[in-house]
This record gives sequence, C-alpha cells and structure tokens, in this order.
Amino acid sequence: MKFTIQLLIENADSLPLSISLETIERPCDAVEDVGLRLEETKAILRRLQDEVVRSQLARHLERHRACFHCNRLRGIKGYHSLSLRTAFGDIAVRSPRWNRCACEAASAKTSFSPLNALLTAHTTPELEYLQAKWAAHLSFSAVANLLQEIIKQLQRVKWFLWHGNVMQADDTLSALIDDVDGARAEDGKAARPTMLVLKKLSRALEEFGAYIQNNASGIVNYGERYRCGERISTGLVESTIKCGSTC
Repeated sequence: MKFTIQLLIENADSLPLSISLETIERPCDAVEDVGLRLEETKAILRRLQDEVVRSQLARHLERHRACFHCNRLRGIKGYHSLSLRTAFGDIAVRSPRWNRCACEAASAKTSFSPLNALLTAHTTPELEYLQAKWAAHLSFSAVANLLQEIIKQLQRVKWFLWHGNVMQADDTLSALIDDVDGARAEDGKAARPTMLVLKKLSRALEEFGAYIQNNASGIVNYGERYRCGERISTGLVESTIKCGSTC
C-alpha cells in the first residue's frame, strides 16, 4: 500500500500548486506496519513547515518589492542567509537585501532587508512559548530523563549504521544534538548554570556526527551481508559504533 502526502498551495491570483511532501509505502502484515512511525511524522512536519514558511516569505517578498510611491521594482543588492527557529525545526532562508528607490526618503538607509523587517525575532512565538514552559519545569530529573531518551536514540543510530543507513543515522543524531542544545539554551534563558554533562554530551555528539560523515563512504549494509552469508570486515562500523558508545 502506498500513501502520498501532498500540500496544496492556493493564491487568489495564481493557479494552485501541489507539492509532494512524503510518500510512504509498506505492507500491513504485522503490528509494526500499522500507522505512521515517529521519524516519518517528524519528517513530514519538518517538510510541511519548510514549504509553508518558504511559500509565505516568497509571497511577502513578491508583494512588497515594488516601491510604494512609484511602483517600480527595487533593485537587489545581494543576499544573506537567515535562520528561522520554529517548533518543527530550524529553516535556513535566502534573504535578499533591496536597494531603496530614489523616490523614497533620502534620510533612510540606501538598502534594507525586507525579511528582517518582517521577522522581528528569528524564533517563532510558539517555539518561544514552548521553550519558556520547558525552562520553567526543567529540573535535574528532567535532564536525567532526557539522557535516558538520548541513550535509546543512540541505540537506534547504531542499528542504522549496522544496516548501512548512514542518512537515517545522521538525521537521528542531528535531532539528538538539537534536543541537547535546546536544553542548554533553556538553561541560559532561565539564567541557570549550564549542566556540565549537557555541555560535554553536545560536544561528543557533534564529534560523533562528524566521524560518521567522514567515514560514510565506507559504511555498508553489514546486516544484509551477514544474512547472505558473505564474509564481512566490520572494523570500520565497529569503530564507528565504539565512537558512539564512548560519546
């Protein structure tokens, strides 16, 4: 059975645009086949948020590029990278810098960033609320629970590596790094001293991620080779997994 999840974008002055977000194909032969998996749900929400934000910002830029006085399009001086932090992940945006039109106020700066004017904060209000709520209730026991969850996720990373799924391993590890960095950021916002264990863990996870990326070409599906009775040399993957364990 195959499921295709699509996003339909409609504007009053343009044709509808359909974007495929995710395609899931699997049988229904066992209980683990039923329903969406957590990683699939996260991926769908991240992609949905990314498409919605980019479409909204593109529309905003399209509507505001023309000078309000003479209706001529403002020239583009250049671009810079802008990061918007949302509850569903960070989104990197290519933000233009426009030259002001000659008929605009002479005292104003000669160029400006329209997205900086729109995004007065680079963190969405919803994420700020969630962060404040987490910070108000974060305790040592909460950190301990976070560490327990991280240990479980590291086991998943090892499983992905053994089966040659470097991309999934890297995605899972990136999510872990985000969780740890989020906990550290909330300590800072709440004026609490950062727990040393989180600081060390964040550095170790980043080093582990760099190790995986640097050795990605040498990591194959050892599980499949083993099932086929092929001889395998697991030195690389074992050293990778060992790195994850010591991290």
